[in-house]
Order: sequence, then structure tokens, then C-alpha cells
Amino acid sequence: AINMRGIQDVAIFGYSYGGQRTWELADEIDGTKAHFSSYRTKFTAYIDAYNPKDPGPVKRRPPGSDYHLNIFQTNNWPHGAEMLKSGGANEELKFDATRPEVDHFTIDDLAAEVHRLIRQRLEAKMPRK
Repeated sequence: AINMRGIQDVAIFGYSYGGQRTWELADEIDGTKAHFSSYRTKFTAYIDAYNPKDPGPVKRRPPGSDYHLNIFQTNNWPHGAEMLKSGGANEELKFDATRPEVDHFTIDDLAAEVHRLIRQRLEAKMPRK
């Protein structure tokens, strides 16, 4: 689909298990781009990313991502977490949304704040052409 549409820049983000799926899709894209036209994963974001198959927070940065935004809380299980340190020079921003009223099931109640942060970072990294 990326090649057929002439897409050059890709953005991927997901909440909860969607964060794990974001990592998996970025990994697949990163592994196949040598075989296809030139494109980049310019932006990825996790919102309280959790992997139920290997129970725990997703701590790995999506492969090939130029910029990664990680929004998480640590009040209760399941929850996201800070990324493991990587030696890459790619940019990253973490946003710890931990507050007494926020847990995995209510982090999306911060919708306006979370959406604004994602939109601001996405538009800064991938301006419309």
C-alpha cells in the first residue's frame, strides 16, 4: 500500500496493545524498505503501550522511527513505561501522565491533552505539503 500510493513519510501510533502493534508494524516497515521505494517512519507514538503476549509495558522504541513520543502512566497494572536507553541519535519525548486519577483505563480521558500533544509533535515532524 505504501508503494502503490507513493507515500514517502509514515506515522504510526497506538494505545495499549496498539502500542505493541505499532512496534511490530514499524519493525516490518523497517525490515522491508530496502526492497521498496524510499520512505521513512518519521513519527511513532505509544499511549500507555502494553504487550499482553509478554505481559508488561512496551519499552522498546519502534525500529526505524525518526521521532518517538511515549505517553504513559504508572499508577496501576497494566501500564506503559519509560523507554529502554538506545544508542540512536533519533529524537524522543516522554510524557508521564501519572496522576492520582489516571490509570490505564482512564488515560484516554485526558483526550484533549493527549490529542493536542500528539498533534503538535506530529505536525512539527511531518508538516503538510
